[in-house]
Formats: sequence, structure tokens, C-alpha cells
Amino acid sequence: GGTGLLGSNLLRILAAYQRATADEKMRLISVSRFMPQPQDRFAEVSYKTGSALDQSFMRGLPEVDCAIYVAGTTSNYLNQTVETVRLASEGIGTFLAHHVRAESCLLVSSARIYGPRTDVHAALETDVCTRRSPDLRNTYDGAKLIAEALALAATKNGQRVVIARLGNVYGPYYGREPAIPLIQMVDEAI
Repeated sequence: GGTGLLGSNLLRILAAYQRATADEKMRLISVSRFMPQPQDRFAEVSYKTGSALDQSFMRGLPEVDCAIYVAGTTSNYLNQTVETVRLASEGIGTFLAHHVRAESCLLVSSARIYGPRTDVHAALETDVCTRRSPDLRNTYDGAKLIAEALALAATKNGQRVVIARLGNVYGPYYGREPAIPLIQMVDEAI
């Protein structure tokens, strides 16, 4: 997803890096369900319109050294529960299958999987996930857990997959300023 808050910030920073370094080996490819507006595009990026749910579309993409999965229904997941779960399960499955030969894959997940928090300590990977069930608000969080489970399964088959659980990503939709922490996390993950 190169058109959302995270994907567009990631592309902005990577495009700036490519301009600054003139790295000719670096190819930036963005896959999104719709084409961004012209003013939101970067000359260094090749934009492909399609869905991670479409296996034939994904097979048509070139092989890459590093692939980052930031696709997901975040802003409207309460009204798109089926698509939210499909992007997390089928979408990440197709993504991982297509990028099986990539040197590294990064799945951008969410710290929301830990459930509502009442204490102030930083969430740890070993913290227990607490979600009430059934609750429609859990769809997004559960979908992220499904994607993480599939990514973990891929690592058992030798694929290098890293999961970054972002928390509290916010900022103006354009002008977009979660870029620095996001890039730091991506850099550490890959």
C-alpha cells in the first residue's frame, strides 16, 4: 500500500534517498489499489495499480531484494471487516509467496494487537495480548495477528521476514510526519 499514511511516507523518504545517492540499482515499486494523485507521486517510483489479493497481478511484479508490506484497511476497518481480514491473510500470503526469493521482507504490523492499555510502561513483545471477544473493534487487531502468524510461518521455511509493530502513528495526512520513526524502524528491521 503506497498511498496510505505509512506507505506514502516510506516512498517519500526512499525517493529522497535515491535522489541523494543516485543509487542506480535501487528500484522503487509501489503497489496500491488506486493510483495516487499526480502531486502525490514521486518520479523515482514506478506505480502499479492492483491488489495484493490478486495472485496473477502479484506474479506479474518483478523480483526484488527487499519487499515491504504496509497494505491494510485502517481508517475504515469497522465498515470493511471482510476486506481487512482478507488483506491480512490472503494479501500477506500472496505477498510472501511472490517475494520468496527476496533477501528480506518487512511486515508492518501494529502495536494494537496488545489490546487496550491501562498502564504506562512500553509494550514488550512478550506482553500478553488482551482482546475482548466478540467485539467488532478487534477485526483490525486480529487481522494483524493473522498476518504475523503467516509471516512467522514463512520464516520457518527459510524466508527472512521481519515484523515491525508500529504504535501511535499519527500526523497530518499530507505533510506527513511519522516519517522519521517509520524509516528508523524500517532501517533497523531490514
